[in-house]
Amino acid sequence: MKSFQPKIMVALLVLFGGLLLSAADATVEQMLASGSIDDAIKTLSSRTDPASLNLLSRAYYEIDQWDNAIKFGERAVSASPDNSMFHLWLGREYGEKAAAVNPLSAASLARKAKSEFELAVQLDPANVQAHADLAEYYTDAPSIMGGGTDKARDQAAQVAKYDEATSHWILAIIAEKNKRYPAVTESRHFSLDRGAATTLRVWTSILSCIPVAVGARSADAQTITAWLTCFQFVPMHCPAWSRSAPA
Repeated sequence: MKSFQPKIMVALLVLFGGLLLSAADATVEQMLASGSIDDAIKTLSSRTDPASLNLLSRAYYEIDQWDNAIKFGERAVSASPDNSMFHLWLGREYGEKAAAVNPLSAASLARKAKSEFELAVQLDPANVQAHADLAEYYTDAPSIMGGGTDKARDQAAQVAKYDEATSHWILAIIAEKNKRYPAVTESRHFSLDRGAATTLRVWTSILSCIPVAVGARSADAQTITAWLTCFQFVPMHCPAWSRSAPA
């Protein structure tokens, strides 16, 4: 009778190896969150698995090295084409480079960003961050580039099934685009009340409910709460002016 011990040992090694890899990924995530980008890049540079390629692209993204971010983001997507988050990050990387180059190059990159956001939503309809990024693209982009507030509003309706706060944040940026400032504040306060802090993009955007109509920098109690929470957990992403407490 054959012994099962070798098979058990192999299974344990696979499991243990997976746990080690997960722990390593968590460590890299902590490096990125703490701003230790050079350490993260050094750790990830020798890895070729899709998750590490994605993290490496995100490390370059944090230091505005868009070409490297895109290079490794594309590799991550190529290695794992069905991963919604990988497509989301690649879209962000295309978008940031588009903002940094000449208009002719920007148009091509913006279309790529749009395609990646749309694919991220298609692959995982519950990906709230992808809905938010796609809605923001639709709100900001002209119609010739595939933009339109009607499309953004549709994203708000879709994401409401998964995160009502993010849905109202999308409605807020649409209202801001249309210069309906009271609606901007109302929707963002709703987002704050319903726990939109779970999404970094939403958290930081809530800060802009400072009265945009008059350009004032005073803030109400809810905005101050949003600023304090944002600065406590993700200070590197808070707007520069908010690094000193509002008066």
